Amino acid sequence: MPTIINILDVAEWSESKALRAIQDAGTPFVLQIPLPSVDHSQSWHDPAIDYLHALYIGESLVPHCQTITHQWHNRTDGLHEFRDPLVSSQFHITPNDVTALAARLHELASWFAPDDDELDLHKVETLDEYKDTMNEKFELGQLHFLELAEECRGAFEHAHKQDDEANEE
Repeated sequence: MPTIINILDVAEWSESKALRAIQDAGTPFVLQIPLPSVDHSQSWHDPAIDYLHALYIGESLVPHCQTITHQWHNRTDGLHEFRDPLVSSQFHITPNDVTALAARLHELASWFAPDDDELDLHKVETLDEYKDTMNEKFELGQLHFLELAEECRGAFEHAHKQDDEANEE
């Protein structure tokens, strides 16, 4: 069974510790990205952002991987925790450059570190730009994780519909 590395743990590590963890994990290893708002939010905005985070991270790691695949992880015990919510994205990764992968993963994991207003602003700008790019790449079939992109796009469509309905009231 592959070793699971949770991105929330990586957010607390130094880059060298992330490198050691990936090296120690062997291949393939699983990168787990919690999706705490999926199936646990009254608004579609939060799940859409969760999906977008996971998609951005997965697509950003592709250049550093020999192989990378995605699957959903659904807990069945019904206990919802932020660190291990009911739904997570799991990327099964065999790196082609462990050092570059660890560096990029550490950079992306910083988004999950304790709040930093400057980082939050950068994250929002990056995700807004990526959302536009993601839609273009989706239409052109240039994304590696189409199922995840479809979930993301669907959640954003529901969020926009929710906004429109709220504005009509």
